[in-house]
Amino acid sequence: MKQKKVYNTIGVILLFGGFLLFCGVKNLVQAKELATNSQVLEQEISTVSNEEEVDMELNRIKELVKNNKNGIAKLVNKENGLKSSYEPSDLVEPNVNSIKNNIYLSKSATNDLEKMFKEAKEEGMNLYLISGYRSSSYQAKLYSNSLIRKGKEYTQKYVSKANHSEHQTGLAVDISAKSIGYQLSQSFETTKEGKWLEKNAHKYGFILRYKKDRVEDTGYGFEPWHFRYVGYDIAKYIYENDLILEDLYK
Repeated sequence: MKQKKVYNTIGVILLFGGFLLFCGVKNLVQAKELATNSQVLEQEISTVSNEEEVDMELNRIKELVKNNKNGIAKLVNKENGLKSSYEPSDLVEPNVNSIKNNIYLSKSATNDLEKMFKEAKEEGMNLYLISGYRSSSYQAKLYSNSLIRKGKEYTQKYVSKANHSEHQTGLAVDISAKSIGYQLSQSFETTKEGKWLEKNAHKYGFILRYKKDRVEDTGYGFEPWHFRYVGYDIAKYIYENDLILEDLYK
């Protein structure tokens, strides 16, 4: 009888211990679930916060573009043209390597172009300015000559009509290198100068304007030599987000 009581007591102890263990495991599971839920919530809050920051930055850049739509952020393409009489009032001749004299650029872009050429040279890159500002009449001659020499298909892909060239803004430049005979060729992409510009031009306010994967959007073929000045903030945003100027006008 005494032995039976002992067994009963042990049974109660084990049962109670099991209950406590179950409660402990249950609380542990609940604690883990709570921790997991907290992590998920933190991630969701972080994601929302990041998205808000991204949206705020995009809105800031778009506002900057809007405020400079008649200046450094001016959009010139096949749909958006300039008056034939348009000419920047601040044209100057940049102090950089070039293949000829009398290449002019808007002063607002010149200082940064000179800085870009200087720092490129310090890193072993010898850049050459091939083209800058072009008047409406000069662009008309280029277009006409291209039609005669290279045909309609090529011309429409690579040459702007008068009043629709970024060069008329005084904010666009064509750059090449000695290694390819100072030509405006897609082979510039493979030169050390072309590679350097693609990665660094935005630091000086310039963007690669006609990208290889955005031909349908820009309306022009890939031009690794053509860079457009838009200022530091806009250039940085376009580069880091792999955009084109048209994207910021949507």
